[in-house]
Amino acid sequence: MIIRPESANHFSAVRSLHTAAFPTPAEANLVDQLRASGDAVVSLVALEGYEVIGHVMLSPLRAPF
Repeated sequence: MIIRPESANHFSAVRSLHTAAFPTPAEANLVDQLRASGDAVVSLVALEGYEVIGHVMLSPLRAPF
């Protein structure tokens, strides 16, 4: 397994991974929205050969005090 930064080539596979892992597409939609808004600070994929088998994304969180 190799972990590397996500690239645009991975977007479709990452979306498929999230839609398979969760009961609704909400998480996949959130990942797409975070990318589109520029709020994804870190986004990594785990690869087995050329197959995306994992994904992690970090983004800032603003919480009230």
